[in-house]
Amino acid sequence: MKKKLTILSLLIFLMMGLSTSSFFLSDYLTKKINNNKHSVAQLNFALAHENIAALNFTWKHTRFHSAQWLKLAKILAKTQGEAAYQLAIYYQDQPTQAIFWYKSAIRLNYLDASISLAQLYFQQDELDNAAEILIALPLSLPQGLANKAIMLKINIAINQGKRAEIERIIGTYEEQLKKTLPGRLLLTDIEKYQLLPTQEQSTASSSSNLSCDKSIQLFATNLKHLKHLEGLIEKFRIQALNGAVCFSPVRYIPINALDCSDEADQAIYCNELNWLPWVSSINTRYVGLMLPQGGANVHLGILYFDAQDSVDVVAHEISHLLGFIDEYPLVAGHEKCHSSQNEPFAQNISVLKTRYQGEKTTVRNTVLK
Repeated sequence: MKKKLTILSLLIFLMMGLSTSSFFLSDYLTKKINNNKHSVAQLNFALAHENIAALNFTWKHTRFHSAQWLKLAKILAKTQGEAAYQLAIYYQDQPTQAIFWYKSAIRLNYLDASISLAQLYFQQDELDNAAEILIALPLSLPQGLANKAIMLKINIAINQGKRAEIERIIGTYEEQLKKTLPGRLLLTDIEKYQLLPTQEQSTASSSSNLSCDKSIQLFATNLKHLKHLEGLIEKFRIQALNGAVCFSPVRYIPINALDCSDEADQAIYCNELNWLPWVSSINTRYVGLMLPQGGANVHLGILYFDAQDSVDVVAHEISHLLGFIDEYPLVAGHEKCHSSQNEPFAQNISVLKTRYQGEKTTVRNTVLK
């Protein structure tokens, strides 16, 4: 009976014909829905007229990421930052769509979207865009968002090679960073990989304890790649050359301290003179550098490779450091092809006599030995 009266009262509202009736009806339905005292008929009527309270209620009670959820989110995203933000998350595997909805949420003053969009730009290596988003943030932020913004600013400065900026941000926010686990982990990484100039002093002592003659110091230009380097070194332990070399703890080098061409389809080439300021803090026989992209090679005793190279590629290049030459045909005009080969010029080369005498297997074993 009560339900019939509610519907009847609704019909009376509709039949009043007054210009202000829709306004009062919307308010009435909004209060009903917000207090969760509405009927199914009232909710359906409110939805048909895109009442915000009805849309919100239905959206939050619809199966997450379903077709209905998506439809309602796109309607709400016109006026609500949270809906636009959720759509950006929904489209994470489609960066163009994600960026569109993050920007929509930012226009609606949804602060979480600014941090998330800056992180997305950072992951895409669009560092200037990421920094621009963070600069536009208000000075006063909720603590959680403020911490994320600080850490992202530090990571952007790391990837850009701006060591003075890293030092400035840490000097300002170190105590704040120490209050959170992610902040403490970041500070630990900064010290471990010697990201600040003052931390290089400890390198000489850590490198001088290496127990082999053919020692290698590997460098990378950002935290992600430094951790990847550690993983490659661990995988190298099962390589045949493992016993021939030893590694010093991996270290950071600012990307803007290098003068390298690292086109994806070309061998990495760097101006080795740029290493001179680092020489005093390196006590290994060889150095290696991981860059974001470019072809792996060895030049003047320096190993170059990119972040996509496997441990097998790294092992191959290390073999060149140790005196091995490529076992596939050398390029036309290679210097070794134009020189007299009277003696071995590589660890994996043997200069054979013109003629051998004896049983084939015995002769072969002698040559291989």
